Amino acid sequence: MLDTYDRWSGDESGGVTPTPTGELAFSLYRSSVVGKLPIVMYLRILFLLALFETVFASQEHRWSEAAWRWLITDCPHCVGHKSQARLYIAHPSKLGRLRAVSADGGCRQSGPHDSILVIDPHPHQRLGHPIFMFFVDLNSSRPQCEARYGILLEGGDCLTQWQRPRCHRRMPSRRGGCTLLFPPEVRAQDSDTDLLVCSDLWKPCQATRKIGGLSSCNPMANNKGCDQSLGNPCVFMRTCHHAVMLSGGWNKQLADEESFSNLRVMNSMLRRNRFASPNIKMFYGNGLNQIEKDLYSEELGNVYPSGIKFALRYHLRSLCEVRQCSNTLFIYLNSPARPDGASLLWDVSGNGELDETEVYTVKEMMRDLGNCKARRTVIIADQAFASEIIKALDKYSDNFKNTILFSPETEDNKNSLVSAFGGLASWQCISNLGPTWTGRDITNITLAGAPCDINMTEEPAACQNLSTLEMLEADRVIL
Repeated sequence: MLDTYDRWSGDESGGVTPTPTGELAFSLYRSSVVGKLPIVMYLRILFLLALFETVFASQEHRWSEAAWRWLITDCPHCVGHKSQARLYIAHPSKLGRLRAVSADGGCRQSGPHDSILVIDPHPHQRLGHPIFMFFVDLNSSRPQCEARYGILLEGGDCLTQWQRPRCHRRMPSRRGGCTLLFPPEVRAQDSDTDLLVCSDLWKPCQATRKIGGLSSCNPMANNKGCDQSLGNPCVFMRTCHHAVMLSGGWNKQLADEESFSNLRVMNSMLRRNRFASPNIKMFYGNGLNQIEKDLYSEELGNVYPSGIKFALRYHLRSLCEVRQCSNTLFIYLNSPARPDGASLLWDVSGNGELDETEVYTVKEMMRDLGNCKARRTVIIADQAFASEIIKALDKYSDNFKNTILFSPETEDNKNSLVSAFGGLASWQCISNLGPTWTGRDITNITLAGAPCDINMTEEPAACQNLSTLEMLEADRVIL
């Protein structure tokens, strides 16, 4: 028997969640010892639990192995070694048959099924590579299975692979091609609860954050639900370093602990490089949960939900439109991204499918940051499809003469940029980190704008007061 899970039991949503068999067995044993449960009944229940565990484990093994064989036969270059792949599964639910919901709406016509498997062959990479989904329909006959272009497995289980409707292999890559780019949500027909869970059968699952309900924080509404409103970031006759960070996933499935760790690393780096905490604004997923607030609110400072797109754009425009407001404007993008480069914010509607209010597009970024009056704008595009941002910068290069962008290589490990920038010291030259795009040669300075590799007796302050002459001088890019 595969020891994938200790035991499976129905949860409140009707799905299946792992529960330690040993704890339950011990509890039953204690009950039998004190006379509350006959020892014969205890043994029968324990036998049924073991049988239940065996059925689910054997099903999962049989289905996943068949799906993997399908993949390596149909597209051997799409996958690596099975031990490096991550498996997700939604088991049959008492709430009814299951349907897949994808952010791009590509699963609308996939129909209901008894079980759904999802395989991510390259979980070490940023989301944006092909992800594969399979359906299982129980008690199927061979003609029924063949009509679905599936494979009939032992016991009448029909396995079929999801295909995008009206898909063509030459489908433009900007539309995502014929594959999924993000793990979907799986819901019973009469439920909005996501029943897709990660399995440790092949590769250990990554930790995901505890996600509460929709955050009530609106930083544009006089501190409503927030610890602090955005307010006006600019101070008269003073220039400061400012940072905006966008991260946190799109839904519970994509809200991993790694993105939160990335924020902490980048925040620590910014503080070392003379960015004051009040000037570092984070737009993160659905906001911090209560545990994160208790542990990290003092360390991270201002954290807002990323789903309030208007607040994000208002803050960026405020920093760019006011002359001399920003010395260095640092922008960190670490979200799931569409093939057109748009960053996914948060599924505010809860329907599992994005709309234009739930993404931050490259075109909107060009409008918000074009001709920015900051002395220098540094963008870290730590997400897939960053090449679309580069294309836009090339197209509108006259509006981004003071901009420098860093982005990952396609096959880079998803931690590569965080590792490179996480250790950046206040005296190091940012050109050493290999910028991908520059409007002008502004890389022979530190992140805070000081000369490189010089042991300064006094490091530049996070904010500097401006003289009347500096306030009155004409707009120009200052290096």
